[in-house]
Amino acid sequence: MPDVTKKGGVRKLFPALCERFELVGKGPIGEPSGFGVVWKARDTWLDQQVAIKISKEDLSWEVTLSRLIDGQTVRVCEYCRGDEGWSACVMELLEAPWISLAERKREHQYQPNDFRHHLDCLEIGRGLLSALQCIHGQRYARQNRYVHADVKPANLFVRFSPADSSLNPFRLGSPERLIKVIDLGISVAAGTPNCYCTPAYDAPGVIEHPGSDLYSVAMTLLELLTGNYPGHAVLGHKVRIKKLVEQNSSGSAYLDDVTVEIINGCARAAKNRGITNAKVLEQMEQYLFGLDPVYVVIMGAVSELGAPGLKKSALSEYLFGPLSPWFGWTNYSARRIQLIEEMIRDMYQGGMLFRHGHCYWSR
Repeated sequence: MPDVTKKGGVRKLFPALCERFELVGKGPIGEPSGFGVVWKARDTWLDQQVAIKISKEDLSWEVTLSRLIDGQTVRVCEYCRGDEGWSACVMELLEAPWISLAERKREHQYQPNDFRHHLDCLEIGRGLLSALQCIHGQRYARQNRYVHADVKPANLFVRFSPADSSLNPFRLGSPERLIKVIDLGISVAAGTPNCYCTPAYDAPGVIEHPGSDLYSVAMTLLELLTGNYPGHAVLGHKVRIKKLVEQNSSGSAYLDDVTVEIINGCARAAKNRGITNAKVLEQMEQYLFGLDPVYVVIMGAVSELGAPGLKKSALSEYLFGPLSPWFGWTNYSARRIQLIEEMIRDMYQGGMLFRHGHCYWSR
């Protein structure tokens, strides 16, 4: 059997393909997988970098599905069959700033009370739910409704190029351009049993439907958030999810609670078909992304203070620095401090800040 981890083995299987596409590097790229390998290559006709997926499995279904789904999946430009049952597809190459969530988790330096990391994770979650909507199709449609069935960090790429701006706390950009979902090889029509999923991320004992993917989203988000795989026992109970999130707190009780609600909602979607991508996205919009962004800036700044917090006047003076770029302030004034005090009051009434005696803080 040809060794597809060697250039010679690939050339032997696909001589015509290798006339146009020149393999790059000493070996395959990407995460190890049982389906085969992925090589980086150069399209000598167009002088562009591409990826070539090579598998002993038939890739025709994955190629067909990639063309049917108009959304955030990897573009496929070529497909061919080689000897001995091998097949290959040429697709877009995801390189920096694209990064797999598995690699992002490995690279991230996990720290206590990392408010910024929590926001990034929820932005990634919103982008992922948006991407899966394209795969899941219209809820009541009779056709073109699919389940990815293998949502996990290795199969998700994020365009991680944070905006260099303090004016927007949500720094990762449009959810429609943030995520690429790869590896549709075991995707199925909604309601079709699937024996090839990854058990660690798949909802136990559930026939594949869109809610199954949401369960995998919950597992993936909790892993990305904490840096460790949580396991099915945690996802089965909201109290356990809450405990794990609080152990890896953002520093803000409000943001922690939003995170718990989103992850718990996705986890329950496997058995509650009334929970859809659209409903979870609506919840995220209502409780986080639809907030006045300046409130989110304030929550992040207050979370850095920790206990026991500051009195309103002292907190207002502390917040003048973080808010000055937002409002374009250069000079300190009593009127501006009063405006900040009014925002603190509004956030306290909205449950975004808390009060311990006369001091305001984030927990």
